[in-house]
Amino acid sequence: MFTIKRILITLLLLISLTGCTKDTQQDSKVEEDYSIDGYVASKVGEFLFYRNTVQYDEHDFIMLEGKSLIRFNHKGEIVWRYEGDATGYLNHFTVDSNNNIVVSGNAKGEEPFDFVRVISPDGEVIKTIDLSKTNLDSITNINVYKDGYLLNVSNGFNNNYIAYVDEDFNTIWSTDYDVNYPMVFVRIDDLNNIKMFFLDSFNGYSIVEVNSKGEIQGSRSSSGGTVLSRLDILISEYKLETGEIPTKINIVSNAGYTIENDSNEFLKINAIIALPDGGYNLYGESATRNSENNNKALMWRFNANLEYTDFEVIDVHSTKFVDALITKEGDFLTIAYTRVADGIFMDSDTGVNTYYLIIKDDDKLDFDD
Repeated sequence: MFTIKRILITLLLLISLTGCTKDTQQDSKVEEDYSIDGYVASKVGEFLFYRNTVQYDEHDFIMLEGKSLIRFNHKGEIVWRYEGDATGYLNHFTVDSNNNIVVSGNAKGEEPFDFVRVISPDGEVIKTIDLSKTNLDSITNINVYKDGYLLNVSNGFNNNYIAYVDEDFNTIWSTDYDVNYPMVFVRIDDLNNIKMFFLDSFNGYSIVEVNSKGEIQGSRSSSGGTVLSRLDILISEYKLETGEIPTKINIVSNAGYTIENDSNEFLKINAIIALPDGGYNLYGESATRNSENNNKALMWRFNANLEYTDFEVIDVHSTKFVDALITKEGDFLTIAYTRVADGIFMDSDTGVNTYYLIIKDDDKLDFDD
């Protein structure tokens, strides 16, 4: 088991200037240590386009970025890296009961197609499913469900639906729903009934309930309030029914929040963590010209009454938090990206910027290997 005493772990994700290669995985270890404004950084890989990170087991995490899946451990060492098709992108992934990673993606060559690949715990491709040979469209969200998977699917024309498929992605049932907001989390109960929670950055929220046969049992929507107050309504309902809070919230990008102070500071939100004892952490990038934190990775804390309390910042210009989650041990993982970082971390030989695992100097790791 490993424990982290409320540490801030940050992956600085730096844009790559090169493309991706064909399907491959490779072993890599931390090569160097750097320091920047009170942080220690370890190099872990190249960056294309960040998507998502989840905890994989006691020590490891899986990150999806652009064309790659990266498994890295709690020390910042890469266990393996899988790279998808050079012409397309990977979209979303889940972990099945055998600890395989099931990832959706697309290829955009002369004959573009959507696909699903099953990757072993060792980073090997077990199988590829060409979705053009099924009746499925582009998969935007995937969850383990019954003996197969529950998919959120979009055909690109504001026509969204969920589908229950078997392990070979043959459709068992599918159901349209009239919501165009992004899904931030989903609840599946012991009877395999489904409740989907949707949140829009600017307009409102929706909840859609579907039974295990794919029949819609009810839906409701509302508008008004801030993105945080709307999310609080969704979290409260989830917690009331389960006694828990979702540890991973897929917050939409471009959400924003303003604190009414001397500078009316504005935060571009990329991630939100709901805290077990109430309250929220909002992660993103400050976008206030007259603030000393402008264009820096910024985290705001709010109490259970949705009142702002304090903040943390990475004091480097052109940075932003892009994701956050609570680990299985109740600690925090935060992920940040920098476009420039004032030239620090730039690979002067190749011109390629890279990922870094960033650990705050005054925090202590307490891992049991």
